[in-house]
Amino acid sequence: MRQKRSTKILSLLLSLTMVLGMFTGNLAFAAEKDVKDSTTSFLSKTSTEGETRTYVLHPSGLTKGMSVVVPIGETAVVSWEWDQEENGYIPHINGVKMRDDLTFDAEAIAPIVCNPLSDDGKQVVGGLQKIRSVPDQEYVLAPTEETTDEELDILVGRHSPDVPYTIQYIDQDGVLVKEVEKVATLFDDEFFVSSSMKDLKDLEDIDEIEILRPTYTTINVTKDEYGNNVAIPDVVQFNVKVTRYSATRDITIRYMMGNTEVGTGTVTLNRGDPTVTIHAENPPEGYYFSPEDQSYKAEYTDDGKIKIDGRVVTGDPVITFTVKKTPPPKAYYDIVVNGEKAFTLGIGEGTSATLQWKKYQPPYVDGYPQKPAYNRLELVTGGKTYYPETVTDSDGTETNGFKSHEIVLNGKNIDVTGAYNMPQEVRDVPLDSTIEPMVIDLTTEKGDAEKYPKSAPKQMAVTITNQVPVVTGVKISHPNEKIEKGTTEHFTATVEGEHVSQEVTWSVIGTKHSSIDADGVLTVPEEEPYDIFRVRATSVDDPTKYAEVEVRLVPAGMPQGAGTEEDPYIITTAKELNAMR
Repeated sequence: MRQKRSTKILSLLLSLTMVLGMFTGNLAFAAEKDVKDSTTSFLSKTSTEGETRTYVLHPSGLTKGMSVVVPIGETAVVSWEWDQEENGYIPHINGVKMRDDLTFDAEAIAPIVCNPLSDDGKQVVGGLQKIRSVPDQEYVLAPTEETTDEELDILVGRHSPDVPYTIQYIDQDGVLVKEVEKVATLFDDEFFVSSSMKDLKDLEDIDEIEILRPTYTTINVTKDEYGNNVAIPDVVQFNVKVTRYSATRDITIRYMMGNTEVGTGTVTLNRGDPTVTIHAENPPEGYYFSPEDQSYKAEYTDDGKIKIDGRVVTGDPVITFTVKKTPPPKAYYDIVVNGEKAFTLGIGEGTSATLQWKKYQPPYVDGYPQKPAYNRLELVTGGKTYYPETVTDSDGTETNGFKSHEIVLNGKNIDVTGAYNMPQEVRDVPLDSTIEPMVIDLTTEKGDAEKYPKSAPKQMAVTITNQVPVVTGVKISHPNEKIEKGTTEHFTATVEGEHVSQEVTWSVIGTKHSSIDADGVLTVPEEEPYDIFRVRATSVDDPTKYAEVEVRLVPAGMPQGAGTEEDPYIITTAKELNAMR
């Protein structure tokens, strides 16, 4: 951003005027005079004697502010000086103050020139015409031939005056509730001051607080006669309405059977105490809690709020426990499998229930292998059958038992809380295992509940014997003596022995591109380079037992016939002819 001498421009303009004069006579003379006048005016505003440099002073985020042209060898001191009447810092160049029209007296700052930068022709823009914060420094502009473009670009630094003032919040009784120290960041004769609920956090012994109108005002941020930064007034008051805390709050407990209230209770909380857990205890006479485990977490916080299970309650706090009429008492049974307790069931007096293991075939799912059948544990009552299922609670807890049927079974006076989880070997028993007994009658008579309470259940013994498979051999069926490349063949296997499954693992040996899948389907691509390889089937029950067969391949497109005198090849296509070569 360098500015050269403009005398060459004037010479060119005069030469142009003389040429025009040769053709226009008096008109050329008038044009020459106008050009001289306008050029002289331009130079008086934008040029000085000798080579110059143009400095641009601007605030952060803007590229415009003040443009100061300084001849090499000259010095311009640009500063912002406090002006009490303006209540801010006004720009000065070499001690000359900027005028009200945002321009400088050209003669007073000569040979320094301050050029317009704004669209309206004013010389100072971007907030530099009056700085309402505190300028960081004055700027001495003394260009030389070596002055760089970076040195001509000047970021004007400023900082907050941080003028202290105080906000006081006064309640309806004239009591000071809170006093907050603040700082004003700008000089302003109408500096905006607003109340804020953020100022009123963590107040003790106050239940509720409301800021009354007016919620804002203005103060004068300026300097006093001694040059000190001051706020006038330095204390601002806002009125608030407060509600004081009570020391305790009551929570009402309602005992509900459906939509009917069958009893009430009260729990008292102390303000500021830790969270307490309110359990379902002591139901009304003749009722029991359903579900048995019910609880709420409650808290009366320091800031006057009642929270139940983490949520703030508005109005009168109430919690509800659900109850049912007490059914006939239950007798309890421990199901003991192979000497170990597997689970516990409670059966109400007068209720008929049966445990049994029954063959179950899982349904086929398209795209997946068929799962084998097994003996599934079932609970039969009221003509309905229930079986263990996996359930994941909202807290991530996983169970595998009768919990998924708990609501229905509770309605039938059967307690399955002791059968939320049970061993896999009890739920799903292989068909080749022996179960003794396979059916258990749990029908409960009057008086059984007293004989077999939950604390001393009746033991029901079950024996499950797993039969170990003994594999004696594996056989593979060979579908074709020769297999044509580019085709597929289905192999089957038979596992021989006692208590064995027919599951095998298929594999191929000695191939490059051929493969066999889990169902025994062999795929031989045309590009298979080998003509002989082996297919193996390995028993899953006993991987040491397997069978192999040799596979012979013929080229893709081989004609019919064995190629013997009795059964010659029958060639009908070019592809079959090529296959013979």
